Amino acid sequence: MDLKVIKIIVLDWLLFLLSPILIILLNSMTLFKVVKIGSDVSGTYQPFGGMIVILLDSAVGLGVIFYFGVWRFTKLTREQFDRKSFYTKVTVIYCLFVLFSLGFVDLARFSNASVVFLDLTGVLGFSWLLFLTFETLLTANKTVMGFLIISQVLSVLLGLNSFYIWNI
Repeated sequence: MDLKVIKIIVLDWLLFLLSPILIILLNSMTLFKVVKIGSDVSGTYQPFGGMIVILLDSAVGLGVIFYFGVWRFTKLTREQFDRKSFYTKVTVIYCLFVLFSLGFVDLARFSNASVVFLDLTGVLGFSWLLFLTFETLLTANKTVMGFLIISQVLSVLLGLNSFYIWNI
């Protein structure tokens, strides 16, 4: 393993752990000042349309954070990558799970079934993140790093969805 790859992975995971806090601060300083979303009563559920606006804004913010924080500095191309189609399929399936989970949880207003599906999606996503991290360390390939960043953004969106449902 190259020290450069380890530094990129550590930076990526630090950004992944700090990004929910950054997005919550960013949304509270910008989005909620410009757009009236939700109700004035604390502890009520956020309407589905408002959640879509919040999650789209958060996804764009996360994309900008990860691009300028990690992706721009990533110069990994040590090995040829021949399993791109497998990683693409699994990441797309995970993306569909996340989107379905977000919609199901918001429409079902945190019913027992939706919470179980949300938790299952979170556990599968975290397992995928760990696998992609290990694969990035081994191959030092920028494509795998891209799949890792996409999966991290989706995982943060899952966590933010739970935060915004209960705190708006």
